[in-house]
Amino acid sequence: MKIVVISPRFPYPLEKGDKLRLYYHLRHLSEKFEIVLISLTESEVKKEHRDHIESFVSKVYLFRLSKAGIILRLLKGIFSQPPSRYYIFQSVPETVH
Repeated sequence: MKIVVISPRFPYPLEKGDKLRLYYHLRHLSEKFEIVLISLTESEVKKEHRDHIESFVSKVYLFRLSKAGIILRLLKGIFSQPPSRYYIFQSVPETVH
């Protein structure tokens, strides 16, 4: 069985709590399931970090968010009803693969 995991941050290196939690969930789930990871990233993911995740995840799709784009979307949403986090992910980012 395949599981698709969508994350707002690439789970490696392990430097923050949300990355740590996702990393160990992926490791555990990969023992019984085929995992496809779809992840957003603000910066370039190093090849060795991606290779490490791909050692137990079958496929990784990265979508790059530009910092300028995030700021512009946040400014657009300052006086709107939805929370600001909504505007960070509102538009479809550039695919990195």
